[in-house]
Amino acid sequence: FKEGNELKHKEVNIDSKILIEKFELNHINIDVVGDIHGLYDEFVAFILSLGYEVNDYNITHKENRKLLFLGDVVDRGQQSLRMLKLLYNSVVHNGHYAIIGNHENKLLQFKKHYLKFGNVLNSNNATSETILELLELDKEEMIKYLDFIEDLPHYYTYKDIAFTHGNLDYFEPTSVIKSKMMYGAGKSINTDLKYQILFDKGINSYTLIRGHY
Repeated sequence: FKEGNELKHKEVNIDSKILIEKFELNHINIDVVGDIHGLYDEFVAFILSLGYEVNDYNITHKENRKLLFLGDVVDRGQQSLRMLKLLYNSVVHNGHYAIIGNHENKLLQFKKHYLKFGNVLNSNNATSETILELLELDKEEMIKYLDFIEDLPHYYTYKDIAFTHGNLDYFEPTSVIKSKMMYGAGKSINTDLKYQILFDKGINSYTLIRGHY
């Protein structure tokens, strides 16, 4: 297998001049983890049991396995900043993969407002705690992590498997909007059933692995 981060293929529709990015995995030995929500200690204990090593916010595996994070690594738990640092190093320096979840997107809403107005919007308690942790950092370091989140893809595919954060009733990488992949398409019990029905009919062509609920 090939090593390295995601392959980003760009396609251009000649008529409309629309540029489309596809996010495809090119590494086959992957462990998929979703919705850690700031539980750093529990997460580290879990991946150690899978043979990973964690040193100075870097994750490695002796068999060169990689992790795919399905979003929502922050908020709710008490160690969101530690999880964000671990995620950053894992993806940027160690060749792991991550997609954006709705809780990461809430941090981008904070970033946009903070850089424009210099103050902080009201948020729910979980996101507010993460924002307070970020504000304790130097501004340059804080923006580094937020820029990293902003650049995360909203899905990955590997052959006929799709990975998203949100629960979907339909998936097609070039037509489903980013916000739906982050926030989902409604109650999970309904969307999962709809997705399966459309899969059985051949309309959904990917097996969906997701987080969120």
